[in-house]
Amino acid sequence: MPLDVIKIKNVFLAALEIPRLEERHAYVEAECGADIELRDYVRGMLEAHERHLTPVPMGSTKEDPLANQQLITPILVQGMIIDGKYKIIELIAEGGMGAVYRANRIDDMKMEVAIKIIKPGMGSPNVLARFNIERQALAIMKHENIARVFDAGQTVDGLPYFVMELVKGMPITKFCDESKLTIKERLELFEKVCSAIQHAHQKGIVHRDLKPSNIMVALYDDKAVPKVIDFGLAKALYQPLTEDTLHTHIGTFVGTWQYTAPEQAQLNNLDIDTRADIYSLGVVLYELLTGSTPVDRERITNAAYLEVLRMIREEEPPKPSTKIHSSAKLPRIAALRRSEPLQLERMVRGELDWIVMRALEKDRNRRFPTANALGADILRFLSGEPVESVPVSWTYRLRKSVRKHRGLVIAASLLLATIIIGSVVSTIGWITAEKEKRRANAQTEITVAVNDFLKELLSEADPAVQIKPDQAFISNITVKKVLDRAAEKVGTRFERKPLTEAAVRHTIGKTYMGLGDLPNARKQLEKAEELRKSHSGPDDVDRLESLYELGWLDLLDTKFVEAEKRLKEVIEKRAALLGENSAPHLRSKYAWGVLCQLEGRNAEAKHVFESILPWQTAILGEMNADTLDTRAELADLLSQDDKIHECLDIYRDILLKRRQLQGKDSPDVLISINDIARNTEKLQTPESLLESERMYKEIVDKSIIINGSDHPATLGYQINLAANQIYQKKYDEGIRRYLKLIPAIKSVSGPMSYDCLGAMSNCAQAFMKCNRYNDAHEMTQELIANSLASLGKENDKTQLVIENAISLYKEMGRKDEVEKLKKFIIYPDRSK
Repeated sequence: MPLDVIKIKNVFLAALEIPRLEERHAYVEAECGADIELRDYVRGMLEAHERHLTPVPMGSTKEDPLANQQLITPILVQGMIIDGKYKIIELIAEGGMGAVYRANRIDDMKMEVAIKIIKPGMGSPNVLARFNIERQALAIMKHENIARVFDAGQTVDGLPYFVMELVKGMPITKFCDESKLTIKERLELFEKVCSAIQHAHQKGIVHRDLKPSNIMVALYDDKAVPKVIDFGLAKALYQPLTEDTLHTHIGTFVGTWQYTAPEQAQLNNLDIDTRADIYSLGVVLYELLTGSTPVDRERITNAAYLEVLRMIREEEPPKPSTKIHSSAKLPRIAALRRSEPLQLERMVRGELDWIVMRALEKDRNRRFPTANALGADILRFLSGEPVESVPVSWTYRLRKSVRKHRGLVIAASLLLATIIIGSVVSTIGWITAEKEKRRANAQTEITVAVNDFLKELLSEADPAVQIKPDQAFISNITVKKVLDRAAEKVGTRFERKPLTEAAVRHTIGKTYMGLGDLPNARKQLEKAEELRKSHSGPDDVDRLESLYELGWLDLLDTKFVEAEKRLKEVIEKRAALLGENSAPHLRSKYAWGVLCQLEGRNAEAKHVFESILPWQTAILGEMNADTLDTRAELADLLSQDDKIHECLDIYRDILLKRRQLQGKDSPDVLISINDIARNTEKLQTPESLLESERMYKEIVDKSIIINGSDHPATLGYQINLAANQIYQKKYDEGIRRYLKLIPAIKSVSGPMSYDCLGAMSNCAQAFMKCNRYNDAHEMTQELIANSLASLGKENDKTQLVIENAISLYKEMGRKDEVEKLKKFIIYPDRSK
């Protein structure tokens, strides 16, 4: 007889509403009666549910809803001594796989601890693995907002247990409501939780079940301190935490429905990483602000399993301010936050909406990259600084809708555009200050115009758009050609909208820059900066962004005087407008550090990088691309001080983080591999030279695929490969590569570019080692002239070029050339 699926569902859901396990199982027995198959099926579902929702310490049993329930199989009893060290006081909570007790330490009866122990009969490999993961995860974490682990062992019956800090508190949402904390006070507590989760992530631990009951708040000397507990569902990111093998079976759900990230509701092979915890933090923050989760508990409770998964994956939650506005309990919600209803809605609307909705992005690539980044935006809001989160653009929503409903897009496109544009207008309706409102309208108009223009141009690569009766189909159109067309059209298209034109030109310029076309990038960025300066003023933040990109272009073109002038202005004005510790200002300081390094001012460069790294780590997070770039520059300075092994450890750590952040073969990942190859090469052993050559060849092959064969990055990797071959005395192979590379570099970056000078210097040295003095002389003459013109006489690299030339001419017996060059030497006594 087939099972009645409807009845299974009804019995299971009704049982879940019964809090005490004893009564829950009695209900199932009574409801199923003689139907043993139905009873066993429901029991199995309940056991799976209980395993994934293990209760956690919530203080005294007098306050805990599970305190008075009886264990089906008692494990420990009051007064029992464990391992001669701990005396059991009372049961705190019981879950599917274990129980938690309050206990005293025998050697210090004043010290109370929590003991978590596996239930008898629950020692399956999977349960023991999860238990040991929780124990090891907590043991490697040391943070004031994470419950500490003190001890671990086994009872005389062989039941594993561990001893942890006893948190006498309550869930964060309950604590905030009972204490009637204001929005500001709730955010201050929540920021500490972000710091704790960041610490866990840095240790390679993903919690995977963050929810209010796993974030306890207790009073320590009358100060509210949040503690993250219960890492029983945690996952090791970077290394196994125990020797136990733990597999999450396909189709097994891990977590708690209301706080689950969309990727956790995908029953496929998608890996779960730290961004799942960011989503759960977003749900907790949503609840702290609004009093409810984005998806109501009632809807989830009454929905079928697959429908619940669909809701989590697909349904966009309302903004917190919208949820507050539509709540029937608004007066009570506001009172619990010591606020008036309208005041609460106004406080949440805008920046807090943006922060929460970024954390709740369905696409995990669009969420905050780290818990630190989420916490930093909270701190910015609390200190009255501009937050980095911004409203989701209408074009992004349009793309999502197109992917979801492809068949309806063409017929509904005009209506959809009208609706979306109307929603953009409504999102800025809250701005009361007229000046801010005008700026918001202008920015929205610019954003829409820019996206429309670029979408129109990119559509030219679509065969369906290109194939026309009177026009031949161009099958090999490239991004470069699309950009060229955009550059041609932009002036006339936005003739009466200078700020829109500036935004388009800035976007085109940055894209040219990414493709390695520096001359065209400069044309577009200079025009964008000029338009923004003349129409918005010299202190406009967008104008400073264009100026900042031009500063980078100057660095790439070795125009250090121009770069210094531009970057100085950007640094001063961003500090005044945005603050010393804003992300844009820190990026400006980073560029200044790179400038100092390129000019040979290593001490100043080190000071700059060391001054910004703590702020980047605190504000942006350890996994942020800017933070990793600064760490890489400091590692490079260590390398120049011959601290190679220390430098390699840092570069390997950066490579791991970049791969996690950006994927296996992103441009930044190739840079990290290149950094490792360069420093492996510096060990100068036959094995290290061969290993670095292998890495260089791998990077070159991948860069040709990712960037193209004539991209500056690819050419730079080729230079390193050729230099490595010279180190290995493969002179013919290295020189052939250089002679092929140098014309290509001159064509792409110019004869005075940093890469060109480096390639020519290396090639000249290779000629000398092969006794090809005439070839070396010819290349050296051009190299000296270009180095003096672009870098200047004082630059360390120019000095090295001159010293190498003097060595060449001494070997050639050309005393006149030696005497001519000596007048350029600034440090005649230096050893190198």
